[in-house]
Amino acid sequence: MKTFNLLSEPVITVQTGDQMTLPEVMDGLSKGLVTSFPNLISYHAKVWHCFLVQLAVLAITKFDKEPASSDEWAQALSMLTNGDEYWDLISEPGKPAFMQSPLNEDDQAMVHASSRRDPKRTPDALDILVTANNHYVKQNRNYDASMEDWLYALIVHQTESGYGGVMNYGTARAASGNQSRVFAGVFQIAGKFMTIDASSWFQQDVQALLSNRAAASSKEQQRFKKPGVLWHLKWDYSYVQPKPKKGEGKEEGEKKQKRAVIPKNSLPVTSLDPLYIDQARVLKLFQHNGRIEAIALGSTAERVHAAEFQKDTDPWAILAYKDDKKGQVGYTPWGYPEKSPRAFDYRMISDFLTNDEYRFAHRDYVDWEADNLGIFIDFVRKGQGKTLGHKHIFVPLPRAAKDIFFGGEDKNSIMKQMIELTKEYLSSLSKSVRVYVARGDMDRARDIKFIRKPATGAAVNMVSDQAHLDIDGYFMREWAAIVDVADDDEALEERLVVFEKRLKKTCWKVFDEFLSRGQVPSSTRLRSESRARDALIQGMKRKAA
Repeated sequence: MKTFNLLSEPVITVQTGDQMTLPEVMDGLSKGLVTSFPNLISYHAKVWHCFLVQLAVLAITKFDKEPASSDEWAQALSMLTNGDEYWDLISEPGKPAFMQSPLNEDDQAMVHASSRRDPKRTPDALDILVTANNHYVKQNRNYDASMEDWLYALIVHQTESGYGGVMNYGTARAASGNQSRVFAGVFQIAGKFMTIDASSWFQQDVQALLSNRAAASSKEQQRFKKPGVLWHLKWDYSYVQPKPKKGEGKEEGEKKQKRAVIPKNSLPVTSLDPLYIDQARVLKLFQHNGRIEAIALGSTAERVHAAEFQKDTDPWAILAYKDDKKGQVGYTPWGYPEKSPRAFDYRMISDFLTNDEYRFAHRDYVDWEADNLGIFIDFVRKGQGKTLGHKHIFVPLPRAAKDIFFGGEDKNSIMKQMIELTKEYLSSLSKSVRVYVARGDMDRARDIKFIRKPATGAAVNMVSDQAHLDIDGYFMREWAAIVDVADDDEALEERLVVFEKRLKKTCWKVFDEFLSRGQVPSSTRLRSESRARDALIQGMKRKAA
């Protein structure tokens, strides 16, 4: 049986079209020889990057120096797991493999049984589906998959999966439940097309995390000696925690206290290296009739038990300050809720940058003196047992980026000013839409009962959504340009005027498109359009004043 050992088998395709082993990839990235991975799906990229960086830092820590060749990288990776066999992609059901724990005796027979539950015959069946529903883009399509496709799908499934129902726990690094693991990082942009060089990005994050470790306290450094990869550790995933007997563990008269009980078959997060690579699910790759397939089983407890305020070990998380009113106050990973009414656009990004309740974990690992910095935020929006789309936002940062990320009030006030100006213009746009829908009746347009009518709300929301979409295309770039001239009052005023002109142009464009739909009877359309235009003009004048 071919095992596809990652330390010795060339499985990973790089920009030249050649395939490399995992140690060769690590060596190539550290020397600037690997710039991209052409077979990566877009939403796999950040998961693959984080995996490689975490793996590199863990290996260098274990090896006590940065490996200088692919042979040394292979040796360092083998030291992480105490053996080469843990890097096999395929093994016997009762043996461990890469990101796969051995199956217990009851489940081993199920692997090759014709009646096995939910076999995963292609990588995209194992992967996270990025469409709203399976009827839109079907799973189980990639029947010509390579071992590389299985590798990426395996890593994404184990490190990014959300809660999938009973006995299908998600990654411990996700915010909670059905929320996503959000990736946010700062990196250098390569070239005028703002592309990301895989080697530069890798080297930047590895060196930053190593520097952060070197500056850690002696108590924190003790955790760096603990396991960072999990698939070589025993996992009794089917163990059932016995319920305590009534009154057991309590002295007479003692009040019952609620406390988190760590399941016996879960690993406490404090027993692991802070940069541990998660292994959320019970999975097994195997060969069946000459093809690669996978089987997924449930577990009675999460693999890693991470208490709510012990989850802030992810260097690529957006952290949200939280007070649970029970004495626990601190930062915990932010996750985009499944039914959030907020759009993920410039308004949310500005909130992250100006609101003290949010903090980018990555800010402590960045060389802020570097040129051409940009920030990315990337995640797959999830619900229970489904995904709701891939969200990716890239924002070029101004030269004063460090001041913004570390609470530069003067720089942050510019964004707040821009947001307020945008709200004022869109408020005038909404009022003019209501005048049009009211067929030019100004008093009716201001009546609260009319404003609350579904038809009125639908028209206003349609126009506002389109305006926000258009503004999202340039808001952050305008902000970066304005912050860059913040120290020059004259230049600052000129840039703010340019931004205001763009807002005004956007409002008129969206408003004219709305009028072209002719949503009122032709008998009153002329009066409706005339008075709605007058309302928008007057609103614009007040903003200019």
